[in-house]
Formats: sequence, structure tokens, C-alpha cells
Amino acid sequence: MSTDTPTTSTPDIYELVKNVDLAGVRYLEVSGRAKPQHEDDREPRVSINVQETHDLNNIQVRFRFQVDHAQAIYETEIALSYVTSENYEHERPVLEDFIERVAVMAVFPYAREAVSTTAAKLELDVPILGILRLGEFSLGSGSGADELGILDHAEETNRTVSSD
Repeated sequence: MSTDTPTTSTPDIYELVKNVDLAGVRYLEVSGRAKPQHEDDREPRVSINVQETHDLNNIQVRFRFQVDHAQAIYETEIALSYVTSENYEHERPVLEDFIERVAVMAVFPYAREAVSTTAAKLELDVPILGILRLGEFSLGSGSGADELGILDHAEETNRTVSSD
């Protein structure tokens, strides 16, 4: 008699979103370092590194943000934990779609808050991180990538988001 848990392939992003809940948000790092010489005022440059792990009914996505602003460099790492109501064998394209369309939108306000709070503690001007629009952040191959840049997979993804 088999004790294996039945699993289902995730058919698409819509099916996954119907069966997933955000179970936790955890700050793993929040830091800021004032620059000795302030640069001219400019929009902050944001780079995002993504790591994803999962099992049959859990998905964890870790985002590491680095914000290079005229007065300081800020770094924050935030982990989002999701649970699914069914056991899924998560397929890479569906996970990437989930990270691009759901997880990054969920984490961005937390990153914005971490940067704002840290800037206030350093008694510096608070950098405004603009809206992250759907489609600005994508996972995929680096060929033909815009200035946001990307590596091959969600496990080791580096992104730079510019407000220009």
C-alpha cells in the first residue's frame, strides 16, 4: 500500500492563485549606509535578487533589494511564505509567472517601508520608490532583456529597476 501523497501539476497561474495563501512575511535584513559625499539628486536605482524554494504545498520567495540613492545605499531582504490548499508539483513556468505577477507585487510595499524607515533613522531624505507596474519585473533569459536585466531562473535572479 502506497503512502504517497497525491499531487497535481499546476496547470496555470490562475489555478495556483485560487489555491494559495500568503502565510508569512519575514524581514531577514534591513540596513542602510549613508554615503560620505552626497551625490547629485537623482532617482534611486533599485536592484532585486530573487531566490525561490518550494515543496508540494509551500512556496518561499526571498527578495533582496538594494537601493542606491544619492545620500545612501539601502539593503533589505524579505521572505514571503505561501501555502497551497492542494499538493502541487510546481512547474517552473507557473512559478516564474507567480513570482512576476503576484509575489513581487506583494513584497514591494514591504521593501518601500523598510527603505523609508531606514532613511528616517539615518536622518536622510526618504527616497521615493515609484510604482512597480505589472510587467516591469520579469524572470527569463538575459538575451534581449531590457535595462532591468535577468539571469536564467528564479533561483538566482538579479533585476535592476529604474525609475527613469
